[in-house]
Amino acid sequence: MSRKLRFLPKPNSLVEATIRTEGCHFYLKPTPAVRDVVLGVIGKAQEKYGMVIHAVVAMSDHMHYLLSPKDTQQQALFFAFVNANIAKELKRLFKLEGSHFWDRPFRAIVVSEEPAAQIRRLRYNLQHGVKEDLVERPSQWPGVHSAKALLGEEELIGTWFDRTAYYWACHRRKPDEPAVDEDAFKTRYKVELSPLPCLADLTDDQRHQVVREMLDDIEELARADRKKRGVQVLGVAKILSQPVDARPKNPKKSPAPSFHTASKEAFKQLIGAFREFCYAFREAAEKLKSGNWAVSFPPGSFPPGLPYVPMTA
Repeated sequence: MSRKLRFLPKPNSLVEATIRTEGCHFYLKPTPAVRDVVLGVIGKAQEKYGMVIHAVVAMSDHMHYLLSPKDTQQQALFFAFVNANIAKELKRLFKLEGSHFWDRPFRAIVVSEEPAAQIRRLRYNLQHGVKEDLVERPSQWPGVHSAKALLGEEELIGTWFDRTAYYWACHRRKPDEPAVDEDAFKTRYKVELSPLPCLADLTDDQRHQVVREMLDDIEELARADRKKRGVQVLGVAKILSQPVDARPKNPKKSPAPSFHTASKEAFKQLIGAFREFCYAFREAAEKLKSGNWAVSFPPGSFPPGLPYVPMTA
Protein backbone atom coordinates (compact mmCIF):
# COMPACT_ATOMS: atom_id res chain seq x y z
CA MET A 1 0.00 0.00 0.00
CA SER A 2 1.44 3.36 -1.04
CA ARG A 3 1.97 6.09 1.55
CA LYS A 4 -0.40 9.06 1.53
CA LEU A 5 1.12 12.10 -0.17
CA ARG A 6 2.29 14.90 2.12
CA PHE A 7 0.09 17.91 1.45
CA LEU A 8 -0.35 21.50 2.58
CA PRO A 9 -2.97 23.72 0.91
CA LYS A 10 -0.64 26.71 1.21
CA PRO A 11 2.52 27.76 3.09
CA ASN A 12 2.25 28.08 6.88
CA SER A 13 -0.94 26.03 7.10
CA LEU A 14 -1.84 24.79 10.58
CA VAL A 15 -1.15 21.08 11.03
CA GLU A 16 -1.83 18.57 13.79
CA ALA A 17 0.93 15.96 13.78
CA THR A 18 0.89 12.68 15.69
CA ILE A 19 3.37 9.85 16.15
CA ARG A 20 3.10 6.69 18.28
CA THR A 21 5.67 4.38 19.77
CA GLU A 22 6.10 0.87 18.41
CA GLY A 23 3.37 -1.35 19.82
CA CYS A 24 2.16 1.60 21.95
CA HIS A 25 4.86 0.78 24.52
CA PHE A 26 5.53 3.40 27.17
CA TYR A 27 8.88 4.43 25.68
CA LEU A 28 7.99 8.08 26.34
CA LYS A 29 7.36 7.44 30.05
CA PRO A 30 7.19 10.99 31.49
CA THR A 31 10.22 10.95 33.76
CA PRO A 32 12.31 14.13 34.24
CA ALA A 33 15.06 12.59 32.09
CA VAL A 34 12.67 11.84 29.21
CA ARG A 35 11.15 15.31 29.41
CA ASP A 36 14.64 16.85 29.29
CA VAL A 37 15.62 14.79 26.24
CA VAL A 38 12.40 15.37 24.31
CA LEU A 39 12.39 19.13 24.86
CA GLY A 40 16.10 19.35 24.08
CA VAL A 41 15.65 17.57 20.76
CA ILE A 42 12.59 19.61 19.79
CA GLY A 43 14.31 22.84 20.80
CA LYS A 44 17.39 21.99 18.75
CA ALA A 45 15.22 21.05 15.75
CA GLN A 46 13.26 24.28 16.07
CA GLU A 47 16.46 26.31 16.00
CA LYS A 48 17.82 24.29 13.09
CA TYR A 49 14.72 24.38 10.88
CA GLY A 50 12.73 27.37 12.17
CA MET A 51 9.53 25.44 12.80
CA VAL A 52 6.57 27.39 14.20
CA ILE A 53 5.18 25.37 17.12
CA HIS A 54 1.88 26.20 18.82
CA ALA A 55 1.53 23.30 21.26
CA VAL A 56 3.13 19.95 22.02
CA VAL A 57 2.37 17.08 24.37
CA ALA A 58 4.22 13.82 24.95
CA MET A 59 2.18 11.03 26.50
CA SER A 60 3.76 7.71 27.49
CA ASP A 61 3.10 6.13 24.09
CA HIS A 62 2.52 8.98 21.62
CA MET A 63 3.07 12.65 20.86
CA HIS A 64 0.86 15.39 19.45
CA TYR A 65 2.00 18.67 17.91
CA LEU A 66 0.23 21.74 16.57
CA LEU A 67 2.53 23.33 13.99
CA SER A 68 2.55 25.79 11.11
CA PRO A 69 5.25 24.52 8.71
CA LYS A 70 6.22 26.90 5.93
CA ASP A 71 6.15 23.96 3.51
CA THR A 72 6.15 20.17 3.39
CA GLN A 73 9.94 20.04 3.12
CA GLN A 74 10.44 21.92 6.38
CA GLN A 75 7.86 19.63 7.97
CA ALA A 76 9.67 16.51 6.72
CA LEU A 77 13.12 17.71 7.80
CA PHE A 78 11.88 18.76 11.24
CA PHE A 79 10.25 15.43 11.99
CA ALA A 80 13.10 13.39 10.52
CA PHE A 81 15.45 15.12 12.97
CA VAL A 82 13.10 15.05 15.97
CA ASN A 83 11.92 11.47 15.63
CA ALA A 84 15.36 10.03 14.89
CA ASN A 85 17.06 11.78 17.80
CA ILE A 86 14.33 11.13 20.35
CA ALA A 87 14.47 7.45 19.38
CA LYS A 88 18.27 7.29 19.66
CA GLU A 89 18.42 9.03 23.02
CA LEU A 90 15.57 7.16 24.68
CA LYS A 91 16.69 3.77 23.37
CA ARG A 92 20.04 4.55 24.96
CA LEU A 93 18.44 5.83 28.17
CA PHE A 94 16.20 2.78 28.67
CA LYS A 95 18.58 0.27 27.04
CA LEU A 96 15.88 -0.76 24.56
CA GLU A 97 16.61 -3.60 22.18
CA GLY A 98 15.44 -3.83 18.58
CA SER A 99 15.49 -1.47 15.63
CA HIS A 100 12.06 0.13 16.01
CA PHE A 101 11.06 2.87 18.41
CA TRP A 102 8.19 4.48 16.51
CA ASP A 103 5.22 2.57 15.12
CA ARG A 104 5.22 4.38 11.76
CA PRO A 105 6.13 7.78 10.26
CA PHE A 106 4.41 10.84 11.68
CA ARG A 107 0.86 11.56 10.56
CA ALA A 108 0.07 15.19 9.72
CA ILE A 109 -3.51 16.42 9.37
CA VAL A 110 -4.21 19.91 8.03
CA VAL A 111 -6.45 22.09 10.21
CA SER A 112 -8.67 24.57 8.39
CA GLU A 113 -8.36 28.34 8.85
CA GLU A 114 -11.65 28.40 10.75
CA PRO A 115 -11.12 29.68 14.32
CA ALA A 116 -13.51 27.03 15.67
CA ALA A 117 -11.45 24.23 14.11
CA GLN A 118 -8.17 25.63 15.45
CA ILE A 119 -9.52 26.14 18.96
CA ARG A 120 -10.94 22.62 18.92
CA ARG A 121 -7.53 21.13 18.12
CA LEU A 122 -5.83 23.20 20.80
CA ARG A 123 -8.39 22.01 23.31
CA TYR A 124 -7.78 18.41 22.24
CA ASN A 125 -4.04 18.89 22.72
CA LEU A 126 -4.52 20.36 26.19
CA GLN A 127 -6.94 17.60 27.28
CA HIS A 128 -4.18 15.01 27.28
CA GLY A 129 -3.47 13.53 30.67
CA VAL A 130 -6.98 14.39 31.87
CA LYS A 131 -9.13 12.70 29.25
CA GLU A 132 -7.36 9.38 29.92
CA ASP A 133 -8.06 9.61 33.70
CA LEU A 134 -4.35 9.92 34.44
CA VAL A 135 -4.24 13.29 36.25
CA GLU A 136 -6.89 15.74 37.45
CA ARG A 137 -5.45 18.78 35.68
CA PRO A 138 -3.38 19.08 32.48
CA SER A 139 -0.76 21.04 34.40
CA GLN A 140 -0.14 17.96 36.59
CA TRP A 141 1.14 15.83 33.71
CA PRO A 142 4.82 15.21 34.59
CA GLY A 143 6.02 14.98 31.00
CA VAL A 144 6.05 17.44 28.12
CA HIS A 145 2.81 19.46 28.09
CA SER A 146 1.96 22.96 26.87
CA ALA A 147 -0.66 23.85 29.51
CA LYS A 148 1.51 25.92 31.85
CA ALA A 149 3.65 27.30 29.03
CA LEU A 150 0.58 28.67 27.24
CA LEU A 151 -0.41 30.39 30.49
CA GLY A 152 3.00 32.04 30.71
CA GLU A 153 3.79 30.07 33.88
CA GLU A 154 6.54 27.82 32.56
CA GLU A 155 9.24 27.63 29.91
CA LEU A 156 9.67 24.42 27.93
CA ILE A 157 13.42 23.87 28.26
CA GLY A 158 15.46 20.73 27.62
CA THR A 159 19.00 19.55 26.97
CA TRP A 160 20.54 18.71 23.61
CA PHE A 161 23.63 16.49 23.72
CA ASP A 162 25.79 16.80 20.60
CA ARG A 163 26.95 13.20 20.46
CA THR A 164 28.73 13.65 17.13
CA ALA A 165 30.95 16.43 18.45
CA TYR A 166 31.50 14.48 21.67
CA TYR A 167 32.52 11.38 19.72
CA TRP A 168 35.12 13.24 17.69
CA ALA A 169 36.46 15.00 20.77
CA CYS A 170 36.97 11.60 22.41
CA HIS A 171 38.50 10.27 19.19
CA ARG A 172 41.03 13.13 19.04
CA ARG A 173 41.95 12.97 22.73
CA LYS A 174 45.50 11.85 23.40
CA PRO A 175 46.20 9.16 26.04
CA ASP A 176 47.89 11.65 28.38
CA GLU A 177 45.03 14.16 28.20
CA PRO A 178 42.11 14.29 30.70
CA ALA A 179 38.83 12.62 29.82
CA VAL A 180 36.46 14.61 27.66
CA ASP A 181 33.78 16.41 29.67
CA GLU A 182 30.31 15.41 28.42
CA ASP A 183 28.77 18.59 29.82
CA ALA A 184 30.82 20.66 27.38
CA PHE A 185 28.70 19.19 24.58
CA LYS A 186 25.31 19.78 26.19
CA THR A 187 23.21 22.83 25.33
CA ARG A 188 19.96 23.98 26.87
CA TYR A 189 17.22 24.86 24.39
CA LYS A 190 13.88 26.53 24.91
CA VAL A 191 10.94 25.42 22.78
CA GLU A 192 9.25 28.61 21.62
CA LEU A 193 5.46 28.43 21.39
CA SER A 194 3.70 30.77 18.96
CA PRO A 195 0.02 31.77 19.17
CA LEU A 196 -2.48 29.92 17.02
CA PRO A 197 -3.26 31.87 13.83
CA CYS A 198 -6.77 32.61 15.12
CA LEU A 199 -5.35 34.04 18.38
CA ALA A 200 -2.41 35.94 16.90
CA ASP A 201 -4.09 39.37 17.19
CA LEU A 202 -4.77 39.02 20.92
CA THR A 203 -2.50 40.33 23.66
CA ASP A 204 -0.57 37.88 25.83
CA ASP A 205 -3.01 38.45 28.70
CA GLN A 206 -5.99 37.81 26.43
CA ARG A 207 -4.47 34.57 25.12
CA HIS A 208 -3.69 33.45 28.66
CA GLN A 209 -7.32 34.06 29.57
CA VAL A 210 -8.55 32.00 26.61
CA VAL A 211 -6.30 29.12 27.66
CA ARG A 212 -7.23 29.44 31.34
CA GLU A 213 -10.95 29.26 30.56
CA MET A 214 -10.32 26.29 28.30
CA LEU A 215 -8.34 24.45 30.99
CA ASP A 216 -10.95 25.22 33.66
CA ASP A 217 -13.66 23.78 31.42
CA ILE A 218 -11.58 20.69 30.62
CA GLU A 219 -10.98 20.04 34.31
CA GLU A 220 -14.59 20.64 35.35
CA LEU A 221 -16.08 18.38 32.69
CA ALA A 222 -13.54 15.64 33.38
CA ARG A 223 -14.22 15.80 37.11
CA ALA A 224 -17.97 15.46 36.55
CA ASP A 225 -17.42 12.59 34.12
CA ARG A 226 -15.18 10.70 36.57
CA LYS A 227 -17.74 11.17 39.33
CA LYS A 228 -20.48 9.82 37.06
CA ARG A 229 -18.38 6.76 36.17
CA GLY A 230 -17.10 6.30 39.72
CA VAL A 231 -13.41 6.36 38.81
CA GLN A 232 -10.34 8.17 40.10
CA VAL A 233 -7.25 9.33 38.26
CA LEU A 234 -4.23 7.05 38.19
CA GLY A 235 -1.94 9.71 39.64
CA VAL A 236 1.64 10.75 38.94
CA ALA A 237 3.25 8.18 41.25
CA LYS A 238 1.61 5.23 39.50
CA ILE A 239 2.25 6.74 36.07
CA LEU A 240 5.96 6.93 36.80
CA SER A 241 6.03 3.42 38.30
CA GLN A 242 4.90 1.79 35.05
CA PRO A 243 7.65 -0.08 33.14
CA VAL A 244 8.61 1.23 29.71
CA ASP A 245 7.66 -2.06 28.06
CA ALA A 246 4.07 -1.76 29.34
CA ARG A 247 1.30 -0.61 27.02
CA PRO A 248 -2.33 0.54 27.28
CA LYS A 249 -4.91 -2.21 27.82
CA ASN A 250 -7.11 -0.87 25.04
CA PRO A 251 -5.07 1.34 22.70
CA LYS A 252 -7.10 3.70 20.54
CA LYS A 253 -7.34 2.56 16.92
CA SER A 254 -10.01 4.81 15.43
CA PRO A 255 -9.37 6.02 11.87
CA ALA A 256 -7.90 9.49 11.49
CA PRO A 257 -9.86 12.13 9.55
CA SER A 258 -8.46 13.52 6.32
CA PHE A 259 -8.72 17.08 7.65
CA HIS A 260 -9.82 18.91 10.78
CA THR A 261 -12.55 21.41 9.96
CA ALA A 262 -15.51 23.07 11.63
CA SER A 263 -17.80 22.99 8.60
CA LYS A 264 -18.64 20.77 5.65
CA GLU A 265 -17.77 23.61 3.29
CA ALA A 266 -14.22 23.89 4.59
CA PHE A 267 -13.82 20.12 4.42
CA LYS A 268 -15.02 20.05 0.82
CA GLN A 269 -12.56 22.78 -0.12
CA LEU A 270 -9.62 20.98 1.46
CA ILE A 271 -10.50 17.56 0.10
CA GLY A 272 -10.97 19.09 -3.35
CA ALA A 273 -7.56 20.77 -3.21
CA PHE A 274 -5.97 17.53 -2.03
CA ARG A 275 -7.53 15.52 -4.85
CA GLU A 276 -6.28 18.04 -7.41
CA PHE A 277 -2.81 17.79 -5.87
CA CYS A 278 -2.86 13.97 -5.99
CA TYR A 279 -4.12 13.93 -9.57
CA ALA A 280 -1.40 16.36 -10.70
CA PHE A 281 1.28 14.37 -8.88
CA ARG A 282 0.23 10.98 -10.25
CA GLU A 283 -0.16 12.33 -13.77
CA ALA A 284 3.35 13.79 -13.57
CA ALA A 285 4.69 10.54 -12.09
CA GLU A 286 3.30 8.54 -15.01
CA LYS A 287 4.92 10.90 -17.50
CA LEU A 288 8.22 10.68 -15.64
CA LYS A 289 7.95 6.89 -15.62
CA SER A 290 7.56 6.92 -19.40
CA GLY A 291 10.77 8.93 -19.80
CA ASN A 292 9.55 12.53 -19.83
CA TRP A 293 12.12 14.24 -17.60
CA ALA A 294 10.74 17.72 -18.36
CA VAL A 295 7.51 17.01 -16.51
CA SER A 296 6.30 19.45 -13.83
CA PHE A 297 5.21 18.18 -10.43
CA PRO A 298 2.84 20.22 -8.22
CA PRO A 299 4.38 22.70 -5.73
CA GLY A 300 5.05 21.19 -2.32
CA SER A 301 5.64 17.68 -3.63
CA PHE A 302 8.52 15.22 -3.48
CA PRO A 303 8.97 13.81 -7.02
CA PRO A 304 10.57 10.34 -7.07
CA GLY A 305 14.28 10.71 -7.76
CA LEU A 306 14.03 14.48 -8.29
CA PRO A 307 14.47 17.57 -6.08
CA TYR A 308 11.68 18.87 -3.90
CA VAL A 309 9.30 21.27 -5.65
CA PRO A 310 9.05 24.47 -3.53
CA MET A 311 5.66 25.79 -2.52
CA THR A 312 4.49 29.16 -3.77
CA ALA A 313 2.76 31.76 -1.62
